[in-house]
Amino acid sequence: MTPGHIESPLIQGAQRYQRLTLINGGSIRIIDTNNLVVASNPIWGYDYNPSYGTYNGKFTKLNILYAMALENAASLADVVNNTTAALQYRQQAAAVRTAVNTYLYNSTANFYMISDQQTVGIAQDTNSLAILSGIASELNSSIPQRLLEQMKQKLRVLVANGTGYLSTTADGIPSGTSVIVSPFISFFHAAAAFEQDRSDLAFDVLDSVWSPMAQPGPYFTGTFWESERPNGYPGASTSMAHTWSAGITPILSKYVLGIKPMSAGYTKWSIRPQPGNLTWAAGSVCTPHGIITVNWNNSHAEFRIVVNIPRSTSGIYSMNHNFQF
Repeated sequence: MTPGHIESPLIQGAQRYQRLTLINGGSIRIIDTNNLVVASNPIWGYDYNPSYGTYNGKFTKLNILYAMALENAASLADVVNNTTAALQYRQQAAAVRTAVNTYLYNSTANFYMISDQQTVGIAQDTNSLAILSGIASELNSSIPQRLLEQMKQKLRVLVANGTGYLSTTADGIPSGTSVIVSPFISFFHAAAAFEQDRSDLAFDVLDSVWSPMAQPGPYFTGTFWESERPNGYPGASTSMAHTWSAGITPILSKYVLGIKPMSAGYTKWSIRPQPGNLTWAAGSVCTPHGIITVNWNNSHAEFRIVVNIPRSTSGIYSMNHNFQF
């Protein structure tokens, strides 16, 4: 793709569909009779933080991501008009989603386990992805809110000199290992909160995790870091300029500005800002059809918004609980 050029959704869809077909074909070989991916090879259970070790067996996050990949493959199959494959992928995804809720959810303690072999410990990514994927809602419509409250209670750093959300509770990692605050994983947590209309929790995640990196101090670099200690400082080997903390950028566009694609290439879109306590926001998203811009001001007595959209697109504007403006 040449600089400044945005390929059509059809071309992108066809290219990505071919890659996903190969990946999904290989994944079938490690599916058990319960429709779950089994991480028998340590590589499959190797996670984002090496010190946390590897997870064997039916790794919950891996299965949630597999279900999401199948659904994305189905959407791409729709783009290339392969209805047979689209149906097959959706059926596979449904089977995996059901299996996750059947075998990997702890109904007594109300959280999704790290794996069938790591049944203690509440992981931020596992439970956030269960919400984002819709798997938690399929179990019970109240589960996502309960998971968010559970993560706030168990993962929020509350000590006087600490900040952020832990990526897991201490009992979810090997003994002697230090728990980190992960901007990478906190992206999924904030997105899950926004998807549940919990902007209060979402902004708490964003503020508590990213503020230590943005505030002037002895570790300020002008860039965002790979991870943080619970005291708000980087570790000795932490990268001080890392793309893993870049998730705040799409968060601001998708939820704070409120610009979401509802079909390939933003041909259809939704604009639904979640301002929280912010008084204004302005920004844009580039699409194959042109640029979508949003500029809103919130006095808390009046909310004003100006939207510019490409003529060849259509969408819906809303605010909070289906309030139209």
